[in-house]
Amino acid sequence: MKILEFIKYLFLSKDNIDFNLQKKLREKVSIEDSFIFNDKKYYYKIDSDEGLVFYDEGINKYHFFGYINNDRGKKIFYQYWLLDPLKPTIFFIHGNAENSSSHPLFLFYFIKRGYNILTFDQEGYGSSDGIRGTIEDLDYYFQNIDLVYKFYYNKLLFLKKGALNLVSTNELKDPEFIFIGFSMGGFEVFYYLFLFLTKTYINNKNNNKKKWDNCEFRYLNSVKKIILLCPWLYTHKRLTNHFILFLISIFYKFFNPYILLSQKTQNEIFKKGEEFYIELYKNLTDNYDYLKRRFKDKRIHRLRSIRWLAYITKYQNDLYKYIKKLSILFNNKKNKSDLLNLRNILEYYCKNIIFYIGENDIIVDQKRIYKISEIIQSISKEKNLYSLPGFCHDFLDYDEKRLNIFLDLLQKHSL
Repeated sequence: MKILEFIKYLFLSKDNIDFNLQKKLREKVSIEDSFIFNDKKYYYKIDSDEGLVFYDEGINKYHFFGYINNDRGKKIFYQYWLLDPLKPTIFFIHGNAENSSSHPLFLFYFIKRGYNILTFDQEGYGSSDGIRGTIEDLDYYFQNIDLVYKFYYNKLLFLKKGALNLVSTNELKDPEFIFIGFSMGGFEVFYYLFLFLTKTYINNKNNNKKKWDNCEFRYLNSVKKIILLCPWLYTHKRLTNHFILFLISIFYKFFNPYILLSQKTQNEIFKKGEEFYIELYKNLTDNYDYLKRRFKDKRIHRLRSIRWLAYITKYQNDLYKYIKKLSILFNNKKNKSDLLNLRNILEYYCKNIIFYIGENDIIVDQKRIYKISEIIQSISKEKNLYSLPGFCHDFLDYDEKRLNIFLDLLQKHSL
């Protein structure tokens, strides 16, 4: 974006939402496809009403889905596979231009290993409510994560109580969760755990909401691993001028959220078809078979607003500043007693966070990821970053041979 365009969007903006396009992106889909796993073909369906349905080996009987309303009346679509309430749950947060059903092979791997899976369509994506390509306040994303996490958490406590024949959920050990976020979902997970949830904890400490606060501590304490896959902690300079990013992050609240970019391109995708789509997304991945499958889900879009990008950039920078201050928190031996629990939780998170990045990723700024990794490593004293040779940004549905390189590392260092 050039300086003149920046000024135009800041001061001369009027709503430009193409509501016919918005309607197209909300049309229901039901797509059947397959993948190879352990030399066997498995069939699945991506469906607007049911989410991700696996046809093989009885997995579908563990699959539950539905909607939950957030505080603003938006319906958020969730789905989970609950194999055993006594086992850990992986909470997977999808990336931008995706939804909770976009990576069937990746989720199937964890289900086959006996993990419970929880995921949902973020607001403005998939089957959830919201204008495609924008959001008025980025905190809404984190509030939605919070809503789904606590909804499932409390359901899990109830099921565990029944499975163990206990009288009260207070007798239960905290459920175990592994948070996994991909791309923008990686940023959302990182910000949610290190800033959003911990700020909520501090605010309620200050307001003496002890009963609620104890519950909040359980939610914090249940996160045992944090796995960030090519997290979008800043944008690669190939995509956007970093000085412009700095400028829009300063004025993030002044931009009109209802000015959408790339609407013309999105309409061209519908008209020109698969080849045009693959050419547009060729920098995302070198897995063109995956792009062909992805193209079939017409709910996936490339819309965005300057307000959306400005908000994300502002919050990415806030997160970076906060991480740089963590070492001060840990070195300060005069912390108030009411912050010791929080400090211990954050220190535990630092010791149990792992970054995986693709060597050929030209979507996210790898320098920012390396810097954050180094800061956290100075606290944890443990290696926390692994670069995947020859991998692009979106590698979650690579063919089995290539994906196993990552899965072997994941099993060795993260699970």
